[in-house]
Amino acid sequence: MDRSGFTLMEVLVATAIVGIALGVALAAIANGRGQMWRGQLSREAAEIAKEVAYSIARKGEIPVDMEPKGHPGWRVSVQEGSAQFTLTDEASTLLDLGEEDLRKVTVTVTSPDGHNFVLSWIERGGG
Repeated sequence: MDRSGFTLMEVLVATAIVGIALGVALAAIANGRGQMWRGQLSREAAEIAKEVAYSIARKGEIPVDMEPKGHPGWRVSVQEGSAQFTLTDEASTLLDLGEEDLRKVTVTVTSPDGHNFVLSWIERGGG
């Protein structure tokens, strides 16, 4: 008796293989979308932080907490403090700076969903 077709076991194995392949593909797609979203957030946060940094450089003053124009839901916090390092005598001579001349500026940008992005730099105390 010659039968053509597949046995139940062959159909179940083929279905399991297809199911596993679909599961892996969907997980990879979801991971890629998450990375794209984080990349977009990072680019937007960097743009906001640069705008704030340029504003500080132009005006010479540190702004208070603010919501940047054109970026609803985003928050910016700027902190200023003295630089927490010691220059060697040679570096101080080369740069013509004393420790009291330096300040550290930190811009923290918070996205609407709560992710924080931080940009810090050291500059002369006078702005």
